[in-house]
Amino acid sequence: MSVKQIIRVFVGGVLVLSALIAGGIYYVNKPAPLEFFEFTGAGIDDKEGGTDHGTADPDHNDSPTKREEDLKAFVQAPFFNLPLIIVPVIRDGQVVAMLHFHVTMKATGRTSFERCKILLPQLVDGIFSDIYKSFENLWIPHTTPSPAVIKERIFYVTEKILGKGHVEAIFIKKFFFNPVSK
Repeated sequence: MSVKQIIRVFVGGVLVLSALIAGGIYYVNKPAPLEFFEFTGAGIDDKEGGTDHGTADPDHNDSPTKREEDLKAFVQAPFFNLPLIIVPVIRDGQVVAMLHFHVTMKATGRTSFERCKILLPQLVDGIFSDIYKSFENLWIPHTTPSPAVIKERIFYVTEKILGKGHVEAIFIKKFFFNPVSK
């Protein structure tokens, strides 16, 4: 084998190896598959404006105007996501566990939605502070805290910061409680 052939084999091997690495990186970080769904505005209404967006009958969803109305209702639905909240559990000066959760809330109307968006930083800080302080009462060592109890605390803080009647529902999308091993 000549030096040129060895160099060609080496360069070819490096190219194949780099393609495999790039493919592996893409596979690990690949985007989630797109989900296609039909949104009908059934049940979504602006309580402050009194208008109902959409109907409950899925058979009348074929016209382009109806699809456009449903898309507008979907975009205007008063749901908002809070960023990931991570709360450490501290006992005797040591971190003994970490609580991670994502929350989605549904505002009661457009003005409530705007108020929630404006006060979002204060809301996240209030939720973090309340859960952090409440872990003395909420958590018994060697057990996982209940998402229902965390949800009640979030609702309490939300009413304290925003006032009553601004949030209709609270959904905990992800809830991970990880005890720290010693």
